[in-house]
Amino acid sequence: MTRPQPMCEWLRGTGRDTIEEDFLMANHLTPDELSEALGLARKQVVRLCVETSVPIYNGRIDKTLFVRSVTAAGHRLPPEQAQVLLEASA
Repeated sequence: MTRPQPMCEWLRGTGRDTIEEDFLMANHLTPDELSEALGLARKQVVRLCVETSVPIYNGRIDKTLFVRSVTAAGHRLPPEQAQVLLEASA
């Protein structure tokens, strides 16, 4: 039976220095967090969710679903912020 590796051994294999790099940003954000990340007003974020049928469960929005749905519906988001937001979950 093998023992689990200590966290430092696991990190050595990933090429990362700290475990925090794996958890840069949550996948589900509040409307306030999403509006801050995109530079939009909170009401705009909620309005876009309603218009594009993006669900808000327990006060949180899936950021990837939001960005993809809003852009697919033809709305323009700030490109730099949207790209950074999506890359943070990759």
